Amino acid sequence: SRPFKCSVCEKSYKDPATLRQHEKTHWLTRPFPCNICGKMFTQRGTMTRHMRSHLGLKPFACEECGMRFTRQYRLTEHMRVHSGEKPYECQLCGGKFTQQRNLISH
Repeated sequence: SRPFKCSVCEKSYKDPATLRQHEKTHWLTRPFPCNICGKMFTQRGTMTRHMRSHLGLKPFACEECGMRFTRQYRLTEHMRVHSGEKPYECQLCGGKFTQQRNLISH
């Protein structure tokens, strides 16, 4: 059994020391590690967004209802609940959706 998995490439190892040694190979291409879980990122901004998930930070707030989000685009999607905007339309049936992923799954 190899319970210790690399957070970058998902290779598995028998012990944490071997895993740590392996993870160092990723440092040149992913120089921004998460201080909490060790996952490494190619860009500081991506790592910062990832850190919010650990810290529970949700800096983007809805002015209508107070719901908070970790990402700006999630707030933008949420605001359509209040505005009624449905910008994604099915070309086959004319059905309209607030989120692109709902149109795709439709």
